[in-house]
Amino acid sequence: MVPAPLDMGGDGAKQPDRRMSKGSQGSLRRSVSELPDTSTGAKYPRLAAFVRSVAFESCVGLAILVNSITIGISVNAVLHEQPTWVQVSSAISEHVFTAIFLAEFFLKAIFYGWQIYNPFCPGKQTTRMDACWNVLDALLVWISGVFL
Repeated sequence: MVPAPLDMGGDGAKQPDRRMSKGSQGSLRRSVSELPDTSTGAKYPRLAAFVRSVAFESCVGLAILVNSITIGISVNAVLHEQPTWVQVSSAISEHVFTAIFLAEFFLKAIFYGWQIYNPFCPGKQTTRMDACWNVLDALLVWISGVFL
């Protein structure tokens, strides 16, 4: 059981709960209710709640897992003679996963704010280490998926 936060105000007003919650990537993050809303998040609260949820992170994690499987299949198709449909489906899946990861990039930038990709000024909702991982993730998507 978690103890209630201490009242340090003296005026009887309950102070906000400042406990940190464990994020999906192992780092400490503020709870979703404490994250500041962006202007787009205020317009689309249900979409903002989904983007900030564990379900969204789970969907992205599942996409990463399936993408790694399709990469393995496409490498196998290059090394060993495979039917044409396997090679075509591998090429199509590469484009589909690039689109999924770009959508993740833009949704996070829109609903968390661009500061999550800036390790020099990470903002209130991310740590410097989270921002570095986000930059690495964005570079991986943009360089390998878009530019190559």
